[in-house]
Amino acid sequence: MAEQSGKTLSLHGDPIWKGTYTHNGTLLKLHDYCFTTGYAKLVPVNGVKVEFGSAVWYNAADKNNTVYAAKPASNAVFAGILARNPAIASGYPAANDEVKDFEKALLAKDGYLVYKEAYKAADDTKTLKFSDIQVGMKMYVRDANGHVTFAASAPAGHTAVNGTVVMLNPDDQSWTVKLSI
Repeated sequence: MAEQSGKTLSLHGDPIWKGTYTHNGTLLKLHDYCFTTGYAKLVPVNGVKVEFGSAVWYNAADKNNTVYAAKPASNAVFAGILARNPAIASGYPAANDEVKDFEKALLAKDGYLVYKEAYKAADDTKTLKFSDIQVGMKMYVRDANGHVTFAASAPAGHTAVNGTVVMLNPDDQSWTVKLSI
């Protein structure tokens, strides 16, 4: 079955081949003040798409540069955030906000990331918006699937990462997060 974006092909409509305004994990390259790496293989969670802006982990015992969308049961080490890649997004427009297991994205380990939505910790729905965010909130990652949330204190089942909301952007309803591993 072919995937469709659900958008109308029109010069007057929303962007077809570009992402919409809800895509997460855009890395701000301010004078290249960022640190990214690649990975050898992405192991997704069954049935859960791996989105840009989500977190992944290494299994430190493997030493093979494989990243996992779910936190490994042992030897888990936070690998980074999957930074939005315009080449992947434009090359696969029906699913332009996710990373397939055969694609190679970049792992942001240090830099500034822009988010426009996130997952609520309580029910793991992607309904956390600009109005819910405050400067100083910390970034947390759900262990079961790498979904990112922002809160003042650690929710159950989440791992704290060294990410902090440093700026609110009311013009486009986004927030900027400083990430450092």
